[in-house]
Amino acid sequence: MDTTNPTILKIVQITVDKLGVDENKLTYKTSFADDLGADSLDVFELIMTIEKEFKLKINEDEVDKITTLGALINCVDDKVSPQKYQLEPFKAIHLKESIVTKN
Repeated sequence: MDTTNPTILKIVQITVDKLGVDENKLTYKTSFADDLGADSLDVFELIMTIEKEFKLKINEDEVDKITTLGALINCVDDKVSPQKYQLEPFKAIHLKESIVTKN
């Protein structure tokens, strides 16, 4: 698992906190039901916490497909990444302006 990606790290930490599992046992293929013994209510609460933390909405069709940690990570990353990339041009312009004004 990519331990440098802040999105993944946050999702793993929330999963550990909400489901009370050992972080070292988590992989992309970890099944919430089969490997962690989580029921549908546990997964629903986990997803609600993720939505709140990342300020996003996961629709019902997506929720039905989230059965593994990897599926949850991919779903959140797909929603977070476009927002991140939309901000980069502004940051680049701001940095250029800061450099210009300092000279």
